[in-house]
Amino acid sequence: MIFVPDRINTEGLLLLETRELAQYLVGKRKTVDFVYPVYEIERQDKMDIRQLILDISYVEWKKMGFSKGTLNY
Repeated sequence: MIFVPDRINTEGLLLLETRELAQYLVGKRKTVDFVYPVYEIERQDKMDIRQLILDISYVEWKKMGFSKGTLNY
């Protein structure tokens, strides 16, 4: 199975892999090949900006109107 990230989402990939497994189990295919897609994400922020955000205290973060969960991401 060839994974094309621009053309298929996770749900579609799962459907195709399930179909491939079913065909293998009923004998229509000789082999089964599960592919784990490799995701590569480029950072768009700089480390100094990231560190500035991480240095904000929880109290300051709450005063700005953000939740605790937002601070962790």
